[in-house]
Amino acid sequence: MLKHLSQMGLYVLKVAIEAGTFRAAAQQLNISQPAVSAHIHRLERDLEVELFERPYGRKLQLTDAGRVVYAYALEILAKNEELHKAATELRSGKLGQIKLAFSVGKFIIPSMLAAFRKKYPEISFVLRTGNSARIQNLVLNGEADFGLSLFTDNPQIEFRPFYREPLIMVCSPDHPVASQKFVQKEDLDKYGLLSGLSGSDYNRFVFNGFAAIGFHNLRIVAQVEEPEIVLKIVEEGGGISLLLQSAAQKALERGYIVELSFGDNIKLPTMDVYLLFRKGAHLSTAVKRFIDFLQAEIPERFPFVTII
Repeated sequence: MLKHLSQMGLYVLKVAIEAGTFRAAAQQLNISQPAVSAHIHRLERDLEVELFERPYGRKLQLTDAGRVVYAYALEILAKNEELHKAATELRSGKLGQIKLAFSVGKFIIPSMLAAFRKKYPEISFVLRTGNSARIQNLVLNGEADFGLSLFTDNPQIEFRPFYREPLIMVCSPDHPVASQKFVQKEDLDKYGLLSGLSGSDYNRFVFNGFAAIGFHNLRIVAQVEEPEIVLKIVEEGGGISLLLQSAAQKALERGYIVELSFGDNIKLPTMDVYLLFRKGAHLSTAVKRFIDFLQAEIPERFPFVTII
């Protein structure tokens, strides 16, 4: 016999887990605490499982069954949101909202968003950032319509090659290596490098970039979470670093930093950026329009970037 599961009950479950207590969930949902308990008990009765460990502690703890139900609840709620979004678009043609999550393109996306909204002011945005793992989770949970990140294998995600951007090595104009025609690996060993935090996308492309030209076991003098901070340290004469050209371009043009070279025989690699979609997800007209805009306008505004 097919049983009806309350969509509200699944949502209450999600909020309760995120809030940590029934009381906090009730406050967020603007309903009474007994009403929260009633929704949870109805789910447990319909599914014939206990969702939370008893007695309830200071923070709710899921049972093994609860963890399975929670995973399905997230998927069902995401599908429900997609259904309503698709129906609204078919019925009214509204363009709505674009939710984008990105781990790369942090010096490209803001400019593109501003240009797009001048053309389509009726479209709003929700932007989230993080490493590739977080971007994938946001896309899978329906919290982002699509993402931008480096490639990592995930069977639930559709990765589409999007654009390719060069990496450049930079330092401040008054750094000891700035006046050299070519930089040697010994210079990097002597002065050290700025890199990203272990596990970050920035750290990944720095080390992959140097490994591609045969440089290993690099001396790291500072690990920094965001490339924006790395750029500022470089500008102040605090070290040498490898940056995406979009991150360094304005500082190069203003003379705050200079580009370094290993010589004609050693070329720094490029970085490939991918579009991420949850397989089977519906894309709104607004999302499709924004992606088309990015593909057309990024090479115009950032000529060193190549659409792939």
